[in-house]
Amino acid sequence: MQSNGDQYVIKIEAPPAGGWYAIAFRSWTDPDTGKIRQQGLSASCETVLDTEMFVETPATLSLVDLEFEHEVQLDEASDTTIVQYLVPDVGLAKVNLTLKSSCGEDCEIAVHVTAEDNLADDLLNSTTSVLPFKPYAGGFHYVTLRLLTGNASNVTMRLPTNRRTNADDQVTSVVLLRKSFPEFFLFDYEHLRGNDTKPQPFNVTADALSVLSFEIGRVYDVGGTVTLGFKLVDVEEKYKKSIVLVACVSLGYYSNITSGGACVRAHAVTTADVYVNATEPAYVHVPFPETGTWYVSLRVYCPEEEEATTMTTTMATTTTTTTTSNSNSSSNRGTSSACSCARSCLRGDIACDKCDCLPRCTVAQVESIVSSSPCIEGRCGVRGKCMHYMSGGFVFSACYCTGGYRGFDCADATYVLNSGGILLQLLALTFSNLAFLGSIYVAIRREYFTEAVAYAAVMFFSTFYHACEAGEDVYGVCIMRLNVLQFCDFFNALLAIWVTLVAMASFGPRLTAFCQVAGAIVLAMGAEMDRTALWVFLLPAVTGSALIGLSWGRRCRRKRTIKYPSRPYR
Repeated sequence: MQSNGDQYVIKIEAPPAGGWYAIAFRSWTDPDTGKIRQQGLSASCETVLDTEMFVETPATLSLVDLEFEHEVQLDEASDTTIVQYLVPDVGLAKVNLTLKSSCGEDCEIAVHVTAEDNLADDLLNSTTSVLPFKPYAGGFHYVTLRLLTGNASNVTMRLPTNRRTNADDQVTSVVLLRKSFPEFFLFDYEHLRGNDTKPQPFNVTADALSVLSFEIGRVYDVGGTVTLGFKLVDVEEKYKKSIVLVACVSLGYYSNITSGGACVRAHAVTTADVYVNATEPAYVHVPFPETGTWYVSLRVYCPEEEEATTMTTTMATTTTTTTTSNSNSSSNRGTSSACSCARSCLRGDIACDKCDCLPRCTVAQVESIVSSSPCIEGRCGVRGKCMHYMSGGFVFSACYCTGGYRGFDCADATYVLNSGGILLQLLALTFSNLAFLGSIYVAIRREYFTEAVAYAAVMFFSTFYHACEAGEDVYGVCIMRLNVLQFCDFFNALLAIWVTLVAMASFGPRLTAFCQVAGAIVLAMGAEMDRTALWVFLLPAVTGSALIGLSWGRRCRRKRTIKYPSRPYR
């Protein structure tokens, strides 16, 4: 959107039920490439956003039993309707919404299926249509029908939810218990057995999909980062180089995992979220998680020895890929040629919908970590600190980065200067203030002692202000708080301008002292109100110049000459 006064409209068809948020922000620009402009002399970059929201409610809303067909009538007067279904947990199966329209090809009807997200969309312009979708587990689903063209239509719909009984649909639920802490965003989900107080590993078998689930509540749970970690334990020696755990994380439903180790999402097949080998655990972070029930699907694969050697090396090094070949592959069924898809599938290079030669492990023990904390495990690396913020009644955590670092965890060093650049910038800003030594010397030599004190104060506070601010927390020297140094720097700079112009006016000792004290009081107030504003600098400059003009005018009138009075300043 451009800030040119134009009106922009964002229209959302069939929005999912729940809380909606609109976030507006100005596009980021690199401060190193921008021009330094005095405030008040250039266009202001303030943007005012005026928003309005209109909600169009449907003509009818019906709660329907899954066991029966339901018929709705759409016409020009009542062109929109919503049908609500409570769909039970159907496992890994998809359900098919059957639609029958009486107008056939003579009209067009937009169909939207939503739960906590948009699940499916279709344009009905035939007598019969079937719309498959992956439902959320045990939640309300909404079918929105909107008549786009045509006069009227009767639409009959049915949503059967028979659970499939294939071997691929076998699911083993892993129970997690929540442990909450008094601080914001701190909670854990642990797998406990019996009266155990410490988390215990659980088994992942070949014939079933292991599923973990945990709840994210409103307000208090969404402002941090959820960390999911998995570790393979007690792995048999013969599988240590080959075993790979695959995990898929999803909200509202649990994803099936294909024979190639890919995740079956609601709309597509993607690579897995986590790949774990026997060498070390693996983690995935979910910042600001949405509310609802989250699911983690797990499967463990045991590719053949020679195939897995390459995969394990690749996963451990991350940055290099080692590929080995064996000319005698025909004599060994466990070579890379026997299952060439295993390498690319379990590295996450591609989403493998099918890899039948990739075997699953009979059983493996897995330790899980499901925890929430501010920022990234309560930290922001060595170049940031974790802060809590409140906006619009919501509390959230975020990293405050220092030293030019950026990013969610202060790890982006794109705009970070090296140590030499920081030191050069610091020395240039601080040593430039030594130019005031000449002004101090001239003022003392001509017995302008008040002015000399003002120049010395400017040099002192400006030097230490830049020494504290420009060092990027690497070479910084702060003798007091930064805001105090900034005030003293700007105030003494304004005061130096003022006392210099008052001295040039040559009013005499009494009137000069009065102007100096009165000006110091006014300038202190201005520096505290807005020390970078243009009017703060124009006030002493214009007023002092007016005093000089008044003084010189009186002197010229008295001496009847307009000669420049240079002698008093020698």
